[in-house]
Amino acid sequence: MLTAATAARAALLAIAAIPLVAGCASEERTACDDPGTTYAQVIYFESADGSWDETTVFLVCTPDRTVGIVDENAQDYTSLEDFQINNELFEEGDQMIVTEDFPAIDAEAEFKTVPARIDDPAVMWWTIGGAAAAVIAAGLLVWLWLRKRRKAIREGEEQAEALRAERDRSEAHGADEEDAPGRSAGRGAASEPSADRDADPTAESDAVERGARAPRDDA
Repeated sequence: MLTAATAARAALLAIAAIPLVAGCASEERTACDDPGTTYAQVIYFESADGSWDETTVFLVCTPDRTVGIVDENAQDYTSLEDFQINNELFEEGDQMIVTEDFPAIDAEAEFKTVPARIDDPAVMWWTIGGAAAAVIAAGLLVWLWLRKRRKAIREGEEQAEALRAERDRSEAHGADEEDAPGRSAGRGAASEPSADRDADPTAESDAVERGARAPRDDA
């Protein structure tokens, strides 16, 4: 709970923090009319366990006529989103009730319930981008591995085909060498009649002549 001493301390810190808040950049700054004016605003919040409590923040109209937020810890913020991302008052799952145009200084505004803590969108996108990069890198590694594996398989098949061809050539050569003696023998056998035919013709003439000189029985 906020005590009077804490509120006074926070108010003094809020005034001292005006130059710091004025120097902060934000895409969504809320305008105000009276630089240096500080307002205290009670924020009711529901914890994740269902219990309710309250805290006080200070809305400071800075010299550049934009509203800054200072919490009980004297931490300053430039917008509702900045407060939701960076405050150390709440935890994930806590809900708080703020005005529709918070941190605008408007006592008649409607109220709404918003998360008291949110993740930084920039960090979230970096996380998503990192996860996507990791997935892409993993996919690339798998693709490279598959490509290398397919190449190894293809080279293995080519080597196996070359070995089969070499084996077939060796078997064919061996068969030719086994058939060579048989073909030589066949050629030798076929040449023998030719040798008989090529016998000496002189011997045949002598035999004929001897037969002619032999006495005939009839004589």
